[in-house]
Amino acid sequence: AQRTQTPETSQGPMELFFGCRTTHDELFSNEVSQFQTQGVLTHYHQVHSRVGNEEKYVQHVMLREDIGRRLVQSVTKENGCVYICGDGNHMGKDVQEAFVTLLIRYGDLQVEGDEEKEAAARTYLETLKTEKRFLLDIW
Repeated sequence: AQRTQTPETSQGPMELFFGCRTTHDELFSNEVSQFQTQGVLTHYHQVHSRVGNEEKYVQHVMLREDIGRRLVQSVTKENGCVYICGDGNHMGKDVQEAFVTLLIRYGDLQVEGDEEKEAAARTYLETLKTEKRFLLDIW
């Protein structure tokens, strides 16, 4: 793939989070590197849950302030989409919860109070799903 910008095919930044247990489990690393070089992929986050003493997952990286702000901006202001693929028992749910947290923290939710913000964030997430801008391929 190569990023070509024309009025008909213009796309915004693309951010990829790839979570696996160790570097041995990484898939398509050559292709991902090419996509970065070609400008197709603007941000790439490799997350290894079993490297080092601390378990780390995709949702932990998403919750970093700079990344979280960028994700919320992309989805709420730039018509961005989110695609989640992987384990549906934990990962899919945990990433969705992290996204709700990001909407509460950085989204422009026009409500007061913690409970109201959480409800508004969950409603917005459901709207994104209905609009097919938050898609899940989980098993």
